Amino acid sequence: MPASLIARNRIQKLFLKEENTLRLNAHVAPLRSHEHQDGCRAVFEEGDWDIFTVANRNKCECDWSAKPDGSSCDCRYAKEEETWTRMYCSIQATIGDDYPTILRKMSKRVEKRDKQGVKERVEEINEAKRLGVPWPPTPTHYVLLVGELTTGEITREELSQLFAQKYIKVAFLDNLGLAPQ
Repeated sequence: MPASLIARNRIQKLFLKEENTLRLNAHVAPLRSHEHQDGCRAVFEEGDWDIFTVANRNKCECDWSAKPDGSSCDCRYAKEEETWTRMYCSIQATIGDDYPTILRKMSKRVEKRDKQGVKERVEEINEAKRLGVPWPPTPTHYVLLVGELTTGEITREELSQLFAQKYIKVAFLDNLGLAPQ
């Protein structure tokens, strides 16, 4: 088995632990005030994607004015406002000078997923209308998980900016406090 595949599998395995999936979700889609992330699950090898995550978020009813330091509350009381965040992730154990090729491939995957997503959203909206319930939009994020950047031709920040032009967020494992075992 090629070393690159072994390294990719080690990264993917990190997200068997819910705490790591929660950490990734909070990094890519930071929580807003009065928002708690109550659960998250990862599905592996979902279509063209290495990892697909779904995170459940709820709004709290705390009086945040009593917290002048801006810290988040520690309550578990939620309003009836529940939202979900979806994340489609591609894993690259190392990225070198091949980053333009990776960007092109991921852009095609995003485009394909967005076309599928439109059809699914129309079906969800129609079902919500039929049932007479509100249909909240579900934020979707596309993420490139990177173990290590091995080129001197581009910095991490530049790589992130380049991928952001195609609506893809870049997350480096060490920024998440993770390392493959």
